[in-house]
Amino acid sequence: MEPKAAVRSGGESGLRRCFLQGLLLHLSNPKAPLVWLATLSVGVGETAPPAFLTVAILLCAVTATAVFVGYAFLFSTPAVSRAYLAARRPVDATIGVLFGAAAVKVLTYRPS
Repeated sequence: MEPKAAVRSGGESGLRRCFLQGLLLHLSNPKAPLVWLATLSVGVGETAPPAFLTVAILLCAVTATAVFVGYAFLFSTPAVSRAYLAARRPVDATIGVLFGAAAVKVLTYRPS
């Protein structure tokens, strides 16, 4: 049986450590940049001017920052942390099935 995860506070001295751990986790995750690159490649044509690409990349960066700061504030609340920990296994299973289905779709795709 898996031990229960507990909601805990990083405390004042642990805030810097928690921030650095989260930053390193995100920066070492290749999925986020790949999703943004895929989004830009679908939404931007080959003839897009450099100024447009610069603005699009900046908007992606601002959006990503806002989303992750929002996640940080949301999941730092004890109520949301407890709710997520209670639903963690079904959420992880659902996401795993969806990623698996997407992988099968990519692997079996045949252009017409």
